Amino acid sequence: MLTRLRARVSYANVTATLALVFAITGGAYAAGVLPRNSVGTRQLRANAVTGAKVKNHSLTSKDFKAGALPRGLKGDTGAAGAPGARGPQGAPGTQGGKGATGPTGAKGATGPTGPSSETVADLTTQYVNSAIKQVIASLTVPEAGDYVLGGAVVMTSSATGGEATCGPVGPTSTDGAAGALASSAWIGTTAGAASEATLPLSGYARGMQAGATVEIWCWNSGQAANTVRAVRGQLTAQRVGAVTTPY
Repeated sequence: MLTRLRARVSYANVTATLALVFAITGGAYAAGVLPRNSVGTRQLRANAVTGAKVKNHSLTSKDFKAGALPRGLKGDTGAAGAPGARGPQGAPGTQGGKGATGPTGAKGATGPTGPSSETVADLTTQYVNSAIKQVIASLTVPEAGDYVLGGAVVMTSSATGGEATCGPVGPTSTDGAAGALASSAWIGTTAGAASEATLPLSGYARGMQAGATVEIWCWNSGQAANTVRAVRGQLTAQRVGAVTTPY
């Protein structure tokens, strides 16, 4: 019988028998013999791990693919962060266009009256024949106010020599207060030639009325008649706001 059994044993029979034995007893062997952490994804069959076999609260969001978990409720607003560092200054912007013209402002109050234009009188050539003051030119002021007086007179003499004097004269005391600086020069002949001198005029008149008269008075030191002459000259009266410094 052993001979007949040996005649029936083949490699295929032995392999089939061993496979059957391993299938029946392999699970128990694996549970008791496999080392710790020796089973990985390669050893697991597809869909072998189900939700029932996963420990509750053992998975995190990293264990799921993007979009697999539903979005949670919006959280509370966090506390404000600390202010950041100040950034660098930006480049200057382009210049803006010209703005519209603003409305015309209100008319200002009328200012004080300014000086008027000068009033001028030119004198004609005439002799100054007396030691008594002689009027050689005059003018009339057109407006009331204070005036500064000026001008000059050119004098000549054919006499041996003597003093000639001229000065501006303001109105009488009923028209206002006046002051003047007279100017003098020694004129005469030298070797038969007539001498010439220019006498500057200066003065003031305060509180003059419109139409008042200002004059140039001249006189000499007693030279002979028709020897001392005022050959040209001019008298000016310039109205000012106020005369504060008398001469």
